[in-house]
Amino acid sequence: MIHVTAYEGYANFGTTYANTADVTIARTNDVVPTASLSKNVYSGKLGDLISAQALVQFPSCANINVGQAAISYSWQLSDSYNNVIPLSSLSTNSLTIGSTTSSSLLFPLKNLGYGSFLLKATITYNGMTTTAASVVQVLAAPLAASLPFSYQKIKSANAFPLTVRINDADSTFTTKTYSITWMQCTTSFTQCSVLSTGSSTTFTLPANSVPAGQQVGYGALVFDSANGNRFATAYVVLEGSATSVAKVSIGCSNTAQYINPSRALVVYADSYDGDSGASASASSTYAWSMSPRSATSIALPSVVNQRSLVLPPNHIAATVGAQTVILRCTVVYNGVTTFSDFSYMVAPVPSIGTFVVTNTATSTGNNGIVANTNIAGTAMTDTFYLSCEGVSGGVAPYTYSFGFLAPDKNNVIRDKNLVFGSSTSVADGVVLPAGTTNVYCIAIDSTGLSIKSQQAVTVTRPAGQTVANVITLASSFIATIQAMMISSPDAAMQQIQFALSLLSPANLPAAPSASEATTIAQYSSQINGFLVTIATNRATQAATSGSGINAAFAAQAASALSNVDFSSAGTGGAASLQASVSSTLSLLALVFQGAMASDGGVAQSADPAIIQAGASVLDNMFASLWSGSFTLRRRAVDGANNSHLFRRQTSDATLRTTVYQMLSSATRGDGCSASGPANAVTSNQNTFNGNARRILVTSTDSGDTSRAAGSASVVSLSSLPAGCYDAQYVLWQQYRTAASSLLSGVVSVNVMPVDVNSLANSGVASGLTGVAVSYQVAGTNTLPANQIAKCVTWSGSAWTSCGNPTLANGVYTCSCTSGQDFAVSAAPSPTSTSSSSASSTATGTSTGTATPTPTAEPASSPIGAIAGGVVGGVVGVGAIGGGIFMYRKRRA
Repeated sequence: MIHVTAYEGYANFGTTYANTADVTIARTNDVVPTASLSKNVYSGKLGDLISAQALVQFPSCANINVGQAAISYSWQLSDSYNNVIPLSSLSTNSLTIGSTTSSSLLFPLKNLGYGSFLLKATITYNGMTTTAASVVQVLAAPLAASLPFSYQKIKSANAFPLTVRINDADSTFTTKTYSITWMQCTTSFTQCSVLSTGSSTTFTLPANSVPAGQQVGYGALVFDSANGNRFATAYVVLEGSATSVAKVSIGCSNTAQYINPSRALVVYADSYDGDSGASASASSTYAWSMSPRSATSIALPSVVNQRSLVLPPNHIAATVGAQTVILRCTVVYNGVTTFSDFSYMVAPVPSIGTFVVTNTATSTGNNGIVANTNIAGTAMTDTFYLSCEGVSGGVAPYTYSFGFLAPDKNNVIRDKNLVFGSSTSVADGVVLPAGTTNVYCIAIDSTGLSIKSQQAVTVTRPAGQTVANVITLASSFIATIQAMMISSPDAAMQQIQFALSLLSPANLPAAPSASEATTIAQYSSQINGFLVTIATNRATQAATSGSGINAAFAAQAASALSNVDFSSAGTGGAASLQASVSSTLSLLALVFQGAMASDGGVAQSADPAIIQAGASVLDNMFASLWSGSFTLRRRAVDGANNSHLFRRQTSDATLRTTVYQMLSSATRGDGCSASGPANAVTSNQNTFNGNARRILVTSTDSGDTSRAAGSASVVSLSSLPAGCYDAQYVLWQQYRTAASSLLSGVVSVNVMPVDVNSLANSGVASGLTGVAVSYQVAGTNTLPANQIAKCVTWSGSAWTSCGNPTLANGVYTCSCTSGQDFAVSAAPSPTSTSSSSASSTATGTSTGTATPTPTAEPASSPIGAIAGGVVGGVVGVGAIGGGIFMYRKRRA
């Protein structure tokens, strides 16, 4: 019982009356919760999954714990005509709709079709119900059409087939039919007349349709039969010729309507006999140039006389408006010269109207004006509201990413992804760690072209905060993550980012004590395990669609892992270190798997930013695990105080396997019609450097050029059978004692066959047999006196000589036949030399300097003096792109 007193006053007379009454307030269980869904609008394409979460709250005075309350849930989906759609009807072969009575719901859009729908959750507690609803939008992917050339010479007297290529990502998830109208047009395409309408993608022009010396335009208009609003056009100009000329068909690695200029582009030509139609590619010569018909000019690469032309990232700067680039391929066949033009449209760059940042705790912000505004806040306490508003330009629809810049464990400022690729332009409830310098929003259009806006912030830690306070706060984050990582994994990912940033050594208020360091390492390992759990659950839910583990998850996980301190993890002993390493490597395997899945689940090459973030994590692991010195270099059981040996034997091979998985993710989306672009990956601490490329080897073309991996390069691979391969080169930094005889790092050459249908590599990185590998590698150690340098390859149990190197400017050049791991090593100088030997190798002088000296080459045999050297192991088992990596750990 409480007393309530009511006062009534009359200001004019200065009189106040009071009345007191007793009111009894009894607690009842009839409290009604409030509910909302995790997003106001869920949007996606046919290949996407929708993950919805019902969020329930009780009034604070009710003192009811949501996690312990007996709450029931039910879900309903209806179309724009209020027709209820059974959720079970949305199940696919790869994903069955699970429980519809839990707080979360996961369902695919594949069987839903285009349009807007209403998703409603009904929440019942103690007989009282409430509802929450959000809109579900199913968007169409862009439809594109193209012809294999935009200008072509043809023999007038011959019939000539035109075939339109249709690029429609939605056709991967549902059966599509198209209505195709073929037209004859003026060369300016201002006027056209219909030739035929039907479903055929090929239209054959009758002989003499294009008179000799004249030009005629033709076009194809493609409609989606199920959605008339989806259409695409393709045009070509044909020039008639009285004589036979080769037909030149040009393909492109990106067949979308617009090309993202920030990504590499490969165009390639195939030539055919103008009369018989037989392939003439092997007997033709090619030369690429800018077409005089192109209003936009780009700088072409130095190599333009091959069948394919590789245009590097940013070969043209994106502008506000779309640009059309026309390339010309001149072909000589049977002494007759012809040419074909190929055009592509460069996507316009998107722009952000305003990036609104507000500290909701203090109600201060930039009001959308970023310049000269610095917003202050208290670390991990104040919450921030981020909104990316007024995005325009580019190619709609847009997605949004949000995050902050803060130091990692090495005190390097890095992007920390909180939200990646969301259809929502707002991030709310964001807390920031001490040391945050900026928050950012990235708007990304449908081609992947992005624009980034940053806002400076000053985030300071609470006054008097200690390491013990940080540990206590981290403990509360862990409890929150545990409570939500199953029911609300997206929200849990943000909390994980916050927690790992909080525990980062660069963000601690002081150096931790030994016990505090152990606790921090344990917490970091535990949070790392949460990431693995979330990833595993997503992989289970959407094993084949690819949408459970996708690029959004990969970006969040990779940036979060940059804060894990593996050197601190080792303070808990070898077992603690191994647990941290094992869970991180499991997670990275899923990260690179997810990075290869687009929004629609279609395989793609991983985003370079995700690859680089993953490379930084691996770099930190290598640097931590190989730090210090050890004397044993043979297989042995780990002793109680021999953590370095334990680290090397149990972790090194798996680490290196993960590097190969990372490199495979860089080429996953490349085709096999021509060699793709080279992808270089570097590590900050130089523990490894890699280079991956998908190559097409023919009887006349090796498909590759010299490629560098750090200070090494693989000049050529000779006698590789014709086919499509992923060719990966990695230079490993070697941590060795003075007893090591290696003079360089180890160069690994992995060549894996690619299935031309699935475009996934075999996953089997085995040694090359009968293939000549020419490589160059910088010398890192001084050649000892009275010894010579030898090119060596790992033969399974020891390094084996495969020839004498040449030395110039500190770089060794070698050529070995067969093998997978290569290096340069010191070997005892032979007791005699042959003056007739024409080979030149490097010999150590009494001062230890290397000078080229003619010597006789000793017989090829294992070099026992360096049997203790450790090759950069390539063992382990890892799944990637549908293949299984089989490696064997190799130690002396």
